[in-house]
Amino acid sequence: EAERERKREEKAQRKAKRRQERLREEERQRQMQPAWRDQELDDVRRLKGKSGLSDIPLRLAFSHITNRAIKGKLTRDDFVNACRSLMDAQRKKMPRTWVLQDVFRAIDRDGNGSLDTAEIMCGLALFCAGSQDEKMHCVFDFLDTDHSGTICMDEMYTMLAAVFKIVLTDSVQRRMREFGIDFEGPSELASLTALEAFTTCDLEGDGKLGFYEFKKWFQGRTGTSIFV
Repeated sequence: EAERERKREEKAQRKAKRRQERLREEERQRQMQPAWRDQELDDVRRLKGKSGLSDIPLRLAFSHITNRAIKGKLTRDDFVNACRSLMDAQRKKMPRTWVLQDVFRAIDRDGNGSLDTAEIMCGLALFCAGSQDEKMHCVFDFLDTDHSGTICMDEMYTMLAAVFKIVLTDSVQRRMREFGIDFEGPSELASLTALEAFTTCDLEGDGKLGFYEFKKWFQGRTGTSIFV
């Protein structure tokens, strides 16, 4: 009887210890969360899991989806059909049509009803699988159209404008202005940011950035990669 009682006490202690550890971990995660969150960006994060794209590498997804583009653009229906074709080819669970339509809407922030290749690349970088290094390589290779191993300021602007259209929601812009960062929309911020990047990192003054300069600046500027 005494042995059974001892085992019950040990089991209760282990259970209490696990509960304490779980509570400590929950508190640690809570403290890591920013005090302010953006509902639209939270919606993008939730869509990532529902879309099925989070299981597919960025480079593969971009290649497959842009093969369906007409003159470098995809309408909403074209995008949805391309994604469904991709899921079928990769033997992935088919997401609901409305989910893929919401992914399109999240990327098509200017609301013009179509996506160009820059919007597709930067949008998929937020949704698809891959480490931050892999995604940054994909984005850089996309921008490096002449395969020179470098990009110019205009190409940097193209990438930043496409990304900012997605992540700079109205509430994010208001929050930035509260901290004294004043700009007129994603395009102006992309222009100012590209200028800053080249002023900071183009040490040779030739108007070009290699991949490692691009990566070092981007991670230093954001603290991490926004693509993950």
